[in-house]
Amino acid sequence: KKRSWKNRLLNERFLTDLHALQAPGSTVEFKTDSEAYFDWTMERAPLSPYGIESVTRDLHRSPRASTNVVTHFESLFLRQGLPIYSALFRRR
Repeated sequence: KKRSWKNRLLNERFLTDLHALQAPGSTVEFKTDSEAYFDWTMERAPLSPYGIESVTRDLHRSPRASTNVVTHFESLFLRQGLPIYSALFRRR
């Protein structure tokens, strides 16, 4: 929902703060059922201190499916037949 975008965890400030805490080579895995949120994040990702390691618009039909840990909310969306959008970021 548009009104809850201000509460999204993955944003410029969060990535900058997290980058300061992580060791070089650490990763951030981003997963969502919202295509709009995913697109918004991917537009901003190149401006972050992270490199984009992998991107998929359907995690469960991608090479990363076999190593994915399914979250509670992810399982709810999968039961509805919704794709899970995902990106893996690596700290530079």
